[in-house]
Amino acid sequence: QIPAAMELFTKHKQVLSADQITAAIFSLEAGTLLKRAYQRHEHSLVPALKEMSDTLAESRMEAAQVMMNVVDRMDSDQASPAQRVAAQTAFMHVSTTCGYYATKRVVGLYRDLRPQGLQPSPATYLVLARALLLLEQYNALEGLLEELQRQIPHLPQPFIHVLLDAYNQQKEDHRAHDLFTDTLRRYQQGTAYLFDAHLRTCRRVAPPNRYLAGLQQKMYESLVLPHEVAPVTWDTIQAAVDAEVRARTDFLATRHSMDTLLSKGGVFHPEDFQALKTDALHFKLQKGHYPKQA
Repeated sequence: QIPAAMELFTKHKQVLSADQITAAIFSLEAGTLLKRAYQRHEHSLVPALKEMSDTLAESRMEAAQVMMNVVDRMDSDQASPAQRVAAQTAFMHVSTTCGYYATKRVVGLYRDLRPQGLQPSPATYLVLARALLLLEQYNALEGLLEELQRQIPHLPQPFIHVLLDAYNQQKEDHRAHDLFTDTLRRYQQGTAYLFDAHLRTCRRVAPPNRYLAGLQQKMYESLVLPHEVAPVTWDTIQAAVDAEVRARTDFLATRHSMDTLLSKGGVFHPEDFQALKTDALHFKLQKGHYPKQA
């Protein structure tokens, strides 16, 4: 079954897509389960792979090895950012269930992408949280956190999310607060996850109500909406995400409106933002920026 998967990858390596990755994994023992999950998740690769890897122990290492070979063989000059993101997403989701060494490979892949100017799509960063959990089991978490801390001035926000989660877990409230404040000052905007992580810190520290009121105002002024990407260093991500959104939109066009797709978060899978649609956020949706403060 492994040769059959590799044959598919070889045949389609110039036009590798999420569908072709999935088709190759179908040829493994996990094929039946993954196919059902893939259909249940409306042809969305990431949650389908997660469901498969979370419920089926067999063939995980084989699937991870196949994906690792594909990632290794992809020529960056011939593969588009969207194609590489698709391959890396599949590899990471499968291999983070395979133990310490496969997880170390995932973390290394993130690190190796930076000099190439390419980062995985935002959904892919969720895998790093699973990698961190495995590394913690092997007493290797502290080393990774120290490495991320050394790179703080240059870290994209998803990596900052990981550090905030770690600080919250370790109850290092001062470091969590300082990292949140510095991030908001540097980016002049914050993701919903950034604010959520800081609120978790606040619930433990119990700050005065006036601080929470100020935090709410900051969120209204600087919240990044679900379908936005911080413009600081993520131009290449945006191209990959746009391609992913177009493919998914085309597939769902006959059954779902764009409003329905966005309410589900598209490729980002965010929390439901409907309750946060204040007048200020509605203005930003219409005009592209928040209203000027009086």
